[in-house]
Amino acid sequence: GTTPSFLSTVAGRAATLINTIENFSKLRDAGNNAYAAGKWVEAYDAYTRCLNVDACNSSLKAIILCNRAAVSIQCEKWREAMEDVNASIAFNGSNAKAYTRRARIHQHNADYDDAVRDLQTAVQMYPSAENQERLQQALEQQKAQQRAQQQKSANASASNAQSRAGSYRFFGTSHEGFRMPRPSTAGARAQSSTGGTPGGGSSYSSFFSRAGASSSSNYSTQPPKPAGPSTTYHRSEEH
Repeated sequence: GTTPSFLSTVAGRAATLINTIENFSKLRDAGNNAYAAGKWVEAYDAYTRCLNVDACNSSLKAIILCNRAAVSIQCEKWREAMEDVNASIAFNGSNAKAYTRRARIHQHNADYDDAVRDLQTAVQMYPSAENQERLQQALEQQKAQQRAQQQKSANASASNAQSRAGSYRFFGTSHEGFRMPRPSTAGARAQSSTGGTPGGGSSYSSFFSRAGASSSSNYSTQPPKPAGPSTTYHRSEEH
């Protein structure tokens, strides 16, 4: 038959379980009531104590962590809220509320792609009108963000193009700086008296012969014009 020690052990475990459930329920209800009344500190404290009642029950911990994340969202403690909701999903990934609350955090952080993914998951689990409305709002935020990013990229490209075009500016043609060297008149005077140039230099006709003139009869006192204008570019100032 059954020994008294075994029955005593079973009874003791049953009493412990009942006590755990009662304590858990009491603290959970205290947290829920404080949350409903907007008493965020009391709610957070009650949920935290509730987590310590049965540390081995993953399903219950998932619920309480999700509730405590809601308190952190109300207090705008976004990092703490993200930690709790991630832990809640890790313990139980089938709670739609956990995904909607994490989406709320993503929306605050302007991570609309992640918000859309979480809300799509929530709608698949629980396709309520409220969840569908939240998803539609997140989709609109996602599209607006994409348009803003595209416009920013287009503006940056246009600015870079203008900057490259303004690096050099064209100011037209100029003859300035081009001068044909004139022959020395000393050589002409020496030629008239000695028939040659000092030091064996050339005469006017030989000077222009080397420069491309056909004969001394083509000599002119004006220097020949260049074949075409020289084009000058001036570097613009940095902007």
